[in-house]
Amino acid sequence: MMTRSFSHALNRQFITALLLFTAVLSGLLVAGKSHSEEFVDGTAVSENDEFYQGTVNFAHQDSFKLIVDDHSFILSPVLRFNSSSWSREQVIQRLKEGDLVKMELGGIADDDGSFTRTIRSITVINP
Repeated sequence: MMTRSFSHALNRQFITALLLFTAVLSGLLVAGKSHSEEFVDGTAVSENDEFYQGTVNFAHQDSFKLIVDDHSFILSPVLRFNSSSWSREQVIQRLKEGDLVKMELGGIADDDGSFTRTIRSITVINP
């Protein structure tokens, strides 16, 4: 009888410790997710920004997406490039990785469910 009572007490302590551990772990996961969402939102390009300056990381030839400082943008069908009017096909071919650019941003394009800013004008600062 003593063994049965002792194992019942250990079983209860184990379950209590397991529930406490689960609660602490859940709290840490929720707090971490909340913090990461704030961090991403804090570094995103605002909808109110009209101009953006940065370094070209990648120019995708097929989708006309431009990655600048780890932010994704999409080129308008016709845009100003170095003070002239160009098609996006011509602009994407002229941009190179490492170019420092200043861009005038347009509205938000719903591109495959991800909302990315469009580019109205690009000026290469360091040709």
